[in-house]
Amino acid sequence: MRPLAQFNGQRTRVCGRFSRYGIKPVQLPPVRTFCLEDIQNAEGIILADHLWFTLRQRFAQAGELQEGQLIEFDATVTEYTKRVYSGRTARKSKTSGDGGVDYRLSYPSNIVIH
Repeated sequence: MRPLAQFNGQRTRVCGRFSRYGIKPVQLPPVRTFCLEDIQNAEGIILADHLWFTLRQRFAQAGELQEGQLIEFDATVTEYTKRVYSGRTARKSKTSGDGGVDYRLSYPSNIVIH
């Protein structure tokens, strides 16, 4: 079981270390993203080795992030169906071999940059 799965549907305080920026090239226009590593909750339980987030307004207001900066925020663990990408198109996965169900941190709030 993935560590995030046991917290599905729960709101929790998390902390992660900023790694780098990226883009979702399959969307037009491309959407800016960023990666957090070593994500854990307030109790110190490791939830994920890394997660990618869309750089939305709440995170963008923090300014340009530097590698190694800690980001702390509240989020709800939610389930989603992974997509399989082929060229510039995406489709929902029909088998677990193509991706299947995974978990993410949604609805971030109370963002603090250390």
